[in-house]
Amino acid sequence: MNLLDYIDTIADKDPSWYEAYSIVRKTIDIPTHVSRLFRGGWSGEADVQEYFKVVGFSRLNPKCLISAANVSLENCESKSRAMEQALFGLGVRLSAVVLAINFVSRKVLAKKKTPVGWKSLFQEMITGVEIGYRFGAKIHQVGIEGGALMGYIPHATLAILMANDADKFKKYINARRQKKGADRELEVEIFGCERYQIAAALLQQLGFGPDIALGAAFGMIHLKSEEISKREEIRNWEAACKWITSLHLGRNYPGEVRIRNYFSEVKPGTGKERNLNLEVLHTEISKVRKNSSEWTWHLPQPGYEETREALNLP
Repeated sequence: MNLLDYIDTIADKDPSWYEAYSIVRKTIDIPTHVSRLFRGGWSGEADVQEYFKVVGFSRLNPKCLISAANVSLENCESKSRAMEQALFGLGVRLSAVVLAINFVSRKVLAKKKTPVGWKSLFQEMITGVEIGYRFGAKIHQVGIEGGALMGYIPHATLAILMANDADKFKKYINARRQKKGADRELEVEIFGCERYQIAAALLQQLGFGPDIALGAAFGMIHLKSEEISKREEIRNWEAACKWITSLHLGRNYPGEVRIRNYFSEVKPGTGKERNLNLEVLHTEISKVRKNSSEWTWHLPQPGYEETREALNLP
């Protein structure tokens, strides 16, 4: 059973799934041709030349690709040449992820009444993306693209809820601080749904497909496995999401033994055994967590101050 089948089956008993989809659609309003472009890049159905022809005419921001690929405009004869170089450097799959993240950021920050905390949220968001990217670089079955997406999605859910209703979002953040942690009942009470449902709806709507959407949902919260048949692909994304979240929180690995041992490349050693690959990853992640990510390609403008001024943000 895929995500949409699941929702159709249980929606009468759990209307919060419909609410999650409604919030995502209302907040970012993804045109069909844009989600099709993301889907084609993610699935490998589109190549670099196809992307190069379409990106500039799809309401997207090609400059974010140039920034993500660290291409210097000064060394290129034209912006068109710089974008082509960026696409070849990133590859179509990572380009789809970069464009999707930037697209959602532009939609979110264009809303009225953006709260003061937007900058810290977006800094945590891109730090999660970089941590996921570095994790994915070590895990063949995740990849840098999947890692970046799994590092992004928990923070994206907050951004969506912030953009959907700033007042409710402030109420939620204040309540979380008082309770010193997330509260599922609190999310349903304030928003009418939970963040894991927003995550699944967002990934599905962007065009990344039901497997990664369900994997993110399982990765963000414990769901009963009998509710949805978990294919290996879904388990893969669940494990990636839980690993990346644990690393972002400063933990060496997830607490759940099944998830901890899921990826052989980072399976912790036992006794005197050491996993040097995992130790290198810990060193890389520690630096990112300590200094936060310096990447800014997720923003509508080149940097935080430029974004603040251009969009008249607090």
